[in-house]
Amino acid sequence: MKITVLFMLVTLGASVFAQKKVDYSAEWARELDNYSDGMDVLEEMKRHDLSSFWLSGTQSQNGVYGDDYWRIEFHLSEIEQDNADLLSYRVKGKDSHKNVITPFEGTIHITQSLRYSKPHEMNDSVYPLRIIAVYEFTEDNASKYSG
Repeated sequence: MKITVLFMLVTLGASVFAQKKVDYSAEWARELDNYSDGMDVLEEMKRHDLSSFWLSGTQSQNGVYGDDYWRIEFHLSEIEQDNADLLSYRVKGKDSHKNVITPFEGTIHITQSLRYSKPHEMNDSVYPLRIIAVYEFTEDNASKYSG
């Protein structure tokens, strides 16, 4: 898949990894209001398979969760677009928390996509997108720190 826009993934919603969920959606909503000049392109996202966009390759994504902002590292190894719902993706991977590596699987679902009205500051022929998605990943409950 080739898309001539720069994708900017802002967040993937509230995590389900922590034993105690912390909802940061209100903070994200306030932050996203600062970037609300885009045109809705959610229906356009159905025409593109973003699986390779989210694959980790040799990189990992870092995040935090819990009241103490514990660090967690994600490696997404398999992602497949759901043919029944083209805005959803089935995901498999591993996370690392406190040196414990745990496999997980789950879903990513795109809930919003906006194309910015101004071109990217480093390439004026590219109009960035903001993609908002929610995810739910499930770990093996027998693993230490799983949730």
